[in-house]
Amino acid sequence: NALAAPARPLDVAIRSGPTVRVYEVASQDDAIDAACEDGSDPFGSVCWPAAVAAANALADLACSRGGSLAGLRVLELGAGTGLASATAAALGADVVATDVADVSLDLLRRAADAAPARGMTVRRLDFTDRGQVAALGAFDVLVASDTLYEEAIARARHR
Repeated sequence: NALAAPARPLDVAIRSGPTVRVYEVASQDDAIDAACEDGSDPFGSVCWPAAVAAANALADLACSRGGSLAGLRVLELGAGTGLASATAAALGADVVATDVADVSLDLLRRAADAAPARGMTVRRLDFTDRGQVAALGAFDVLVASDTLYEEAIARARHR
């Protein structure tokens, strides 16, 4: 799948953790234009501050466990660029990074491909659908940042 807008790598230094590479669109304006044309969601096409906070929290969790998340299954809902997912994978977790938007899925696959030795799987998921979420199985850690920007999403998270 080709991105509607070109992507650029973004290296993020995680507090007391690794430097993690993810990808975001090169131009936010181009991403918004593409979203207007095809009705998609452009918000996951950039790395937001809440994703950095989630990644730092995962690094803190790893520090409390001797520096690793090995043995943990992590699910990120609405992963966007996948910074939290890529961080958890770099710290040894088995990660499933999910999103529903095509642009985010492309960016997530780029991040997963950039570090193939890490345990990061990318899946399309509408997390407002309980059945789809349940079908993924059990996880030790659930990550969701900057996901409450639509009423339907907020209602689904409330359930």
